[in-house]
Amino acid sequence: MMPPRSKILSMPRELQEELNARLVAGGFKDYEALAQWLNIELQARGLALTVSHMAVHRHGEKFAERLERLRLATDQAKALADGAGDDEGAMSDALVRLVQERLFTLLMEMGDIDPKKVNISGLLKGIAQITKASISQKQWMVEIQGKIKAAAERATGVATRGGLSADAVDAIKREILGISQ
Repeated sequence: MMPPRSKILSMPRELQEELNARLVAGGFKDYEALAQWLNIELQARGLALTVSHMAVHRHGEKFAERLERLRLATDQAKALADGAGDDEGAMSDALVRLVQERLFTLLMEMGDIDPKKVNISGLLKGIAQITKASISQKQWMVEIQGKIKAAAERATGVATRGGLSADAVDAIKREILGISQ
């Protein structure tokens, strides 16, 4: 048996957004005042719906958790961009993983979402596209690695024929392949 649908999610979208903005602005505190404000707004709109401070609190906890996940994902992406540049497509791979994680989270939260407001086929299409992008990126990286190895072999052949020592040839090959000692 599924738990009852959240009254907050039954409200008009603009009220949900205003509640979320007030939650953030107020530091996720004073749920009783938020419930009072919300009930006044609902009554003014002629909606026969009352919301308890506990319902606002539950919604606030879920919303704060989503914001924290988003903040963490953003921080991770920034750290990756700053630290890795785009070595070996690390940024693209990380982005794909973050989007996959978010889509998976959305699917897991479907019980909290009004199916009439969610484009399921669009969500599934998004998952398929991000998976295809991930596979394409990995195939591209394999191709690039093969080209780099071939270039390293050609360069070491030229260096050897040019009379460079074995140590110098190995140093050139390590540089091309990005191998540091």
